[in-house]
Amino acid sequence: MAMKAFKLGCYLAFFTAALHMVGAHIVPAVSPPVPSSDAARQLLDMMSTVHLGLPGAPNRTMFEMLNGFSLLMSLHLALTGGIGILIARRGVGDPMFMKASARTFAAAYLVAFVISLMHFFVIPSATFAAIALAFTIASVKKT
Repeated sequence: MAMKAFKLGCYLAFFTAALHMVGAHIVPAVSPPVPSSDAARQLLDMMSTVHLGLPGAPNRTMFEMLNGFSLLMSLHLALTGGIGILIARRGVGDPMFMKASARTFAAAYLVAFVISLMHFFVIPSATFAAIALAFTIASVKKT
């Protein structure tokens, strides 16, 4: 049961990475959001035209920064899934290592869930909660 929950957490991380890429990068590229008010239109304009003076980097807009962090989020989710699958394959004979890995992933995704609740919206919060739950189950069940 623990191994299945662990692998589920890994596959949920992969799924969340793909969902994030589609929702944050592919859909907006095909169908850009339409501002619902003058304030929203002004904000979008400023985010894409006002350059930030960052040390050691060319002038970046807030949209460029947001897109960079967004791409890193997908990368880290996919990396969790990939490393987790490697751990699951190699750690079968080492239940303490599997449990420690599951606890580490569970703690990280619990923190991600709390951050998501405070700064994002329901979809990422729900996916982080599901991943945290899968790894939590894997960390308490016998292998």
